[in-house]
Amino acid sequence: MSKLGVISSGDERTSQAGAQMLKAGGNAFDAICAAMLTAPLCEPMLTSLGGGGFMLAKSLGNAPTLYDFFVDVPPSRSKKKDFYPIDVDFGTTTQTFHIGRASIAIPGVLKGIYEIHKERGSLPLSQIVQPAIDLAREGLYLSKMQAHFVTLLEPILRSTKESEALFTDSSGKLIDHTHLFVNKEYAEFLENFAKEGDAFFYSGEVAKSIENLCKDRGGDLRAVDLESYKVIKRKPISFNFLDSTII
Repeated sequence: MSKLGVISSGDERTSQAGAQMLKAGGNAFDAICAAMLTAPLCEPMLTSLGGGGFMLAKSLGNAPTLYDFFVDVPPSRSKKKDFYPIDVDFGTTTQTFHIGRASIAIPGVLKGIYEIHKERGSLPLSQIVQPAIDLAREGLYLSKMQAHFVTLLEPILRSTKESEALFTDSSGKLIDHTHLFVNKEYAEFLENFAKEGDAFFYSGEVAKSIENLCKDRGGDLRAVDLESYKVIKRKPISFNFLDSTII
């Protein structure tokens, strides 16, 4: 544990990525960004850069700010949608998820990380991405809980050849906690992100490739949606409770 602070997450290695930033002299925002980039490797069934989120930020001497980088709904509407239900059996209950290209929203996580780091981080972005790059290249073993989630979500993971290839071994069996999980493409992605910033994902070739994945194939997301996406900084709600202010 760093002498400069404490970080908690859903996986020890996610927390370690943040702790590395603190030990290197970084601040809390460096730690958070490093952890957010590492979590998709360690907790792939719960989080990814394709989602959205919020961050309530408070620096010493400054008013609190809420960073809103939640997903947006693409304005385009495909005539024939690739959108269908998948039932997942959790044992005590069954939950229906809807998947397919038309389920893809405009992602905000990467833009949020970039904006937060640019405004509040202290370490270079190349250092922030390094823990995730190392794990992606060297590989890691999923926790038993994550491996259990892989089993639960098998119908979703096998819905495309790309996700099936990522989460199965050479024999086609789903990975579990005994398999070394490697994602070299994610490492390359983060290296380019560190060099080019958020423009690497939200404009140019990556944005066009995402549009090609969706356009005329039942999806709604377009390159212009990615290019126009903005992180919104909001004033958080606050109220008094006893002798304290809750934000």
